[in-house]
Amino acid sequence: MKIKQWTSIRGDMGIKKKHLGDKLSLLSKSLGLSQTELADRVGIPSSQVNRYFRGHSEVYSSVLIDILKELGFDIEEMITKRLKSVSEIEVVDTKNPEETLSFLFNELDDLGKQTYLSQLLWAAKVSKGSAFPKKLEEQIKKEISLI
Repeated sequence: MKIKQWTSIRGDMGIKKKHLGDKLSLLSKSLGLSQTELADRVGIPSSQVNRYFRGHSEVYSSVLIDILKELGFDIEEMITKRLKSVSEIEVVDTKNPEETLSFLFNELDDLGKQTYLSQLLWAAKVSKGSAFPKKLEEQIKKEISLI
């Protein structure tokens, strides 16, 4: 398995893992944005940006958000998008267990439906033994094959 590492832009230093400041510096350079220009846009001294880029000072989150915004990253938008993806939960008021099972079954993809029916058939056969109706077993197998 290959693991990518950030390589130093200084050839004489070899390969090393970059700190956040190095990465911000590379992004800034790739956009043609000088430390002074970035500092002016964010509203901090250029000497502070230099300390961040060199890893001599930790970046406060509020400043980091402003710097990233200037480098083309909208953190609020990214967080909002992520929250929407994890919070899109449908609330369904089911009245009985059959309705609940029906709803859950309908939410499954095809492989999930096949797996569910196969497991249901297995559980029913184990619990009923030889008393499990052959016709019902054939019907469930047919449903599985149709999915």
